[in-house]
Amino acid sequence: SVAVSSIDNRSQAKGRITVNTYTPKIIFYEDHPLEEIKYNHAINREFTTKKRQVIIVAEPYFLSPKSIKSPGFIYRWLINNKPITPPREKNILSLKSNGGETGSALVSLSIENISRIFQSAEAEISVFLRSEERRVGKECRSRWSPYH
Repeated sequence: SVAVSSIDNRSQAKGRITVNTYTPKIIFYEDHPLEEIKYNHAINREFTTKKRQVIIVAEPYFLSPKSIKSPGFIYRWLINNKPITPPREKNILSLKSNGGETGSALVSLSIENISRIFQSAEAEISVFLRSEERRVGKECRSRWSPYH
């Protein structure tokens, strides 16, 4: 609560403000080469793509400072629970299938703000890379009857 008044006390006012606190969190998005980052469609727990390569952008929310490039943020990426070499851009991870094969990976990220005590966030998603060639083949087989 705040109470203010003029020097002669003729004018007075009182007010109250509530500042809500939020738990920091990380939200993942796909960075599409032609459509840019798809901020209108967050990646939830699972993400399936038929592309050979996918770029995932991690956006921290309710962490301060607001700049994700702050040197006070420590990013720890894991793929299938194994640490990886940090990407050049701390919040962007590029995944690519080997030779057009299908596969999956558990991608985890933790972000810690070393300049503020107890300020950190963690998130993980399962990414499924599907080969376009195999997908087309299955679709063709399912459309053709055995008598063709």
